[in-house]
Amino acid sequence: CRRMSEKQCDCTSLRLIKDMRKHSVNLVGATNMERECGRMSEKQCDCTSLRPIKEYASAQYNLGVLYKHGSGVQKNEREAVRLFKLAADQGDADAQFALGVCYEHGSGVQKDEREAVRLYKLAADQGDADAQFALGVCYEHGSGVQKDEREAVRLYKLAADQGEVRLYKLAADQGREAVRLYKLAADQGYANAQYNLGVCYEVGTGVQKDEREAVRLYKLAADQGD
Repeated sequence: CRRMSEKQCDCTSLRLIKDMRKHSVNLVGATNMERECGRMSEKQCDCTSLRPIKEYASAQYNLGVLYKHGSGVQKNEREAVRLFKLAADQGDADAQFALGVCYEHGSGVQKDEREAVRLYKLAADQGDADAQFALGVCYEHGSGVQKDEREAVRLYKLAADQGEVRLYKLAADQGREAVRLYKLAADQGYANAQYNLGVCYEVGTGVQKDEREAVRLYKLAADQGD
């Protein structure tokens, strides 16, 4: 792209390089992109796509976040979606999750809960805890997918096992919501959930204090070695 005029190559690569440099996003990625574009002829630079290199995807995602929140640049949710799509198509889990959020809430794109679920699944399969939690919510409430509380709990546990604070630290801010989630998991035999639910009953967080119920839950967890 460097060998061509802006008029000749008003492509995604050139525009992204400019934006990256303007907002100081992943400058190493920008330099490498310039080198890569410099190796292409005008015919090769078809003004439609970037080479699928991970560092490019990371830069696209990071720039998308800036546009999404209006950080150092005028807020533009449609531009954020465009950049998230570029990165998501290259397999970037953060971008897949972020794009899923956009589709779920209709931010910068027409609302599409099924597409949100598809994107959450892509990111969740790569071990992204945020996506696992979000996908769990979709399964729990039947949003964009058939309701399946068992699958929801499985996903919540996957996220929690990675330290997903929205599940295991929920009791600190939203006691009742934490109790509801713990009950879902405890009823399916998850020892950690049984223990945490026991704590809620013992101290009266999000539920009426009940030491007997706390002891019962502690015993259930202990019987599984927790």
